[in-house]
Amino acid sequence: MDVFCLMYSTLLKQAIRCLPFLMVCAVMWSCDPNPQELEKEELALYNDMVDQLAWQCDDACNRPPGLNAIVWSNQHADSVKNILRAQTDKRVLYYQPKIGTTRKISELTDWLTVELSSWDRFFSTFTGTTAKNVVPNLTISSALKTGELRVDYMEVVQLDTASQGPLDNGIAVVTFSKPHYSKDRNRAVMYFESGCGSKKARGELLMMRLKENRWVIEERRKVWLK
Repeated sequence: MDVFCLMYSTLLKQAIRCLPFLMVCAVMWSCDPNPQELEKEELALYNDMVDQLAWQCDDACNRPPGLNAIVWSNQHADSVKNILRAQTDKRVLYYQPKIGTTRKISELTDWLTVELSSWDRFFSTFTGTTAKNVVPNLTISSALKTGELRVDYMEVVQLDTASQGPLDNGIAVVTFSKPHYSKDRNRAVMYFESGCGSKKARGELLMMRLKENRWVIEERRKVWLK
């Protein structure tokens, strides 16, 4: 009986010593977001990003009649969206779940290698992250269903990436990468492409910030322009 009590006492003391460590582990485990939460968070980012850029992509192809370049600006974004909402037929924005050509990816990789070193906002946000760490995310296309996007003033339609036919120069097409997050996951950088078929196109890096439960584009950096 005395031996049993001694063993119980020893085990109890060891458990008490380990208690702080176990509590820390429990907190860390409970704070680690599960895959479903991460997917929901990423979808919110995509929705906020597309909402800020969708009408601009449409403008590059065919601006609605009666709107000049001054009105069609970030300053008047809400007015532009209301005009689009009032139209009988929704304007269509095509989403292509495939980041551009091999050549464009090469341009992006080269741009990251050279320009990240001089981008102060990037380094202050991501604490000196190198291009090597960013490329795996920014060169991989996002993967989502267009029905998950909340853009009520435009119809977002997914393009068939297997189609080999040339794109109509009158349609607006967008594609974007997986985001690369800061340590606190309240900042993100992502690669975004938009164009009008094969007529006009551009590739940009977007610096985004989570502010009041909404992702806001803080800065846009042109990577290439056609």
